[in-house]
Parts: sequence; C-alpha cells; structure tokens
Amino acid sequence: MDAGIVAGAREASAWARGERDHFRLLGSDVAAASELLGAGINTERDARWIAVEGMRVYLSSDAKGTCRGLYVVGSDGNHRSLDGKTWTPDRILSQALGHAATVKRPTEKSPAVSNAVDGGTPIVARWNVGQLVELRIADASP
Repeated sequence: MDAGIVAGAREASAWARGERDHFRLLGSDVAAASELLGAGINTERDARWIAVEGMRVYLSSDAKGTCRGLYVVGSDGNHRSLDGKTWTPDRILSQALGHAATVKRPTEKSPAVSNAVDGGTPIVARWNVGQLVELRIADASP
C-alpha cells in the first residue's frame, strides 16, 4: 500500500471521530442519533431504544422527532450495570451534551443517586454498590 494514502486515511478518520464527538444528541433528529450510536432503532410499547454494548439507550423525543432526552439502562435483567467498553457512560453523556462530561459519582457505596446539571441539562445517575445502573439525561423516560 502507498504510505501516503494510508496516512491520509488515518488523518481523515481521526478528523471524522473528532467531529462526531462534538455532535450533540440532545436536539438532534432521532434518526441521526441512531446512526451515531451505530445501531438501528427498536420499538417496544411506544418506546424507542438502541442496543449499545449490552445497554439500552431509550430516546425520548417530541412530535417532530427531535431527541429531548436519553434513558440508559443495562439490557439484561440479570446484569443492569452500564459497563460498555467503547460507549462508556461518560461517552454517552458527553455525546448527549456535545462536549466532554463525566457522570457524577455518589459519595457512598450503598444504593445511591447522584444529581447534576450541565448547562441547564439535568442528569440523574442511579448507582448500586458502586456500579452505575441507570442514567437519565434531560427529559428522559423509557
């Protein structure tokens, strides 16, 4: 392979990743959010969700199909922790907000809830024995 072509492809790929990181899920079209998360939209009892690394990302939207919130939970009833390797909870939160963000941890190890606000966007994280098991961003409802 031509080294120049390989280098150019790597540079273009890195640029595209950087641009994707700035794309804000909140306020975007639900179809665009689905494309960015890398999976098709599933529908269950009027709830739209996307399977992402053992998690379900529920998209709350308005009548125009604009994403107004995200609800993230483990997809398996026996394993509810949010422990994606590529799509970590911090990355999902950052993508929802369109800038780097970190899920606030509780101050105790027992079941706890942490609340935060980022730029006017409410964020609620539910923890169980130190494991994140639920994340609600903005107007989130399953």
